[in-house]
Amino acid sequence: MLPLTVLGMAAGYGLYAFAVPIMRALGAGEGAEPWLLFLYGTGAVAGNLAAGARVDRHGPVRVQAAGYTALAATLALLTCASATGTSWLPATALLMIAWGAATWFQTPAQQVRLISAAPQETAVVVGLNASALYAGIGLGTVLGGALLPLGATAALAACTALAVLCLLHLLLTRRH
Repeated sequence: MLPLTVLGMAAGYGLYAFAVPIMRALGAGEGAEPWLLFLYGTGAVAGNLAAGARVDRHGPVRVQAAGYTALAATLALLTCASATGTSWLPATALLMIAWGAATWFQTPAQQVRLISAAPQETAVVVGLNASALYAGIGLGTVLGGALLPLGATAALAACTALAVLCLLHLLLTRRH
């Protein structure tokens, strides 16, 4: 199950280090960047809180499926906006909120899933998950940094593909 953490964080957080060039590719000016980053963070907190509540009602796999679907859709919309040169600030703001929410929606569900798989080793699986989380952020950032010179569209498309890969991985491991 831990590769899902790596893939998910690589998909969702990998381009966060390059959020400013991404926002500029979407037409955001320098004055909008701090507010758009704030909106990403607001979305991240809201997504994390909402996921925790949803896990209690619907279980971790359904929550992860919804989160990775939202992440893939959000990154696909960002990819399309970048490719077409769409530069409508309200749309960019909504996508930044959705990007943050979908990226951090996965964490509570993944932790519940791991703890359920090894309840006697809670401290170990939570520690391993934290390591996988940071590995995903690092790998995603390397991927984003390598692809960003090709353009924001290429980097966003790669992260979209990773989000879809998360859905496939979840489908294959849902019974674990």
